[in-house]
Parts: sequence; C-alpha cells; structure tokens
Amino acid sequence: MEKKVLFILLTVLLVSPLYYASSVLILPGAINYSAPKKTMEIAYPIIASGVNNSAQEKINQVIKRDIDNFYNYFQSLDNYDLSYLPDYYAKTTYSVEMNDNNLVSITIIYYEYTGGAHGNYNMVSYVFDTVTGQRLSSQDFFQPGFNFEKVIIGEVKTEISKNPQKYFEDANDTIWESNFSFYLKPGFFVVFYGLYDIAPYSSGIPEFPVPTALLKESLKIHF
Repeated sequence: MEKKVLFILLTVLLVSPLYYASSVLILPGAINYSAPKKTMEIAYPIIASGVNNSAQEKINQVIKRDIDNFYNYFQSLDNYDLSYLPDYYAKTTYSVEMNDNNLVSITIIYYEYTGGAHGNYNMVSYVFDTVTGQRLSSQDFFQPGFNFEKVIIGEVKTEISKNPQKYFEDANDTIWESNFSFYLKPGFFVVFYGLYDIAPYSSGIPEFPVPTALLKESLKIHF
C-alpha cells in the first residue's frame, strides 16, 4: 500500500541540522515518499526568520519550486512500467555554505538511482541577497568590465595541473566551453562543474575554491 508522508519541521531541535548566523534562521524541511519500487527522501532548507517577509518568501519560493519539480518528476514515473527495474531511489541533501554579510549560499544535491552501476546526481547552487531576496549570479559580484571569468578559469587550470589524472585529457579546453556554477564560502568564491563536464564520474563534482583575495579589487559585493 502506498504511503506518503509530508512534513515540515518548524520547531528548533538541538539535534536538527540547522544553521544560524547574522540573524538568519534556516530550518530543515522534508518530503518522504514510499511506494512499491519507489522511495524518495527529500531534505531542503527553509528560511524561517531574520529577513523581511518579502525576501523570505522569494528565497523559499525559488528553492521549493526546484524541490517540487524534482518531486513531480519522480511521481511522473507512475506512468511507466517499473517492474523490470530495481528499486528506484531518489533523494536530496543540502548544505549551508555561507550565512553572513546579508548573503546566504546553499547547495543542494539532487540524486536518483534507476539501475545500472551507480546513481546519477547534480549539485545546484542557490546564492541570495537576504535583504532583497534576489538570487545572485556570478556577474552580480563583480565590477562592470572586469573579466572575472578569465581570472577564475586561470585558477581552475592551475588546480587541474596539480592532479591531471583526475580530469579528462581535454579538460583545459572544455572548461572554456562548459558553464561553471558557483557558491560562496567565507573567503572563497567556489567554482564547480557538473558530472562528466571535465572529469569522469569517479572524480565526483569538480570544485575549485578561488580565494576572494585574488578578486578583491574587482568585487562589487564583498563577503
């Protein structure tokens, strides 16, 4: 018999994976789903307080929209015959990478297994201005006219050269062709690429922390 449990935790528990800084409170939300051949365990962050209502609503809507899309995709598999597949499993996990200076940076891993040697996953980054609720792009952090991509890719090339065996042979060429994503950590602008973009599955998601000291004079938003 199909069972579905939906719950959002809105009370603070000492054992809960919450992060509290700069008056921004982030609490864990969850959606659990269980049915024959399918299981889903979703975790996602909820901005609970510390920002104005408008900004809070904007941030939560963006994250929940992606979570709902992932959930609805999972549910759409009811239209297919899953009897020939092993148990289908999907989950999300998240990490609060930064929560300070009116900035919140969160990464969410979306994972699914539908058979084969291993599952598939991707990481999505969410960087917000907690005053306005605006989701920030990499361009928002730099002064107009500054070629930040050249500086960042230069750092990526340097890191690749330290462990070239972890990457595809043409990685130095494809880093220009593949769009990088980013998240923030205190003191770092972290660049990452998707699975198989510049490295094999065994290398995971390639991440490259670029020190903000290298970008300081060109930064429009400091963190």
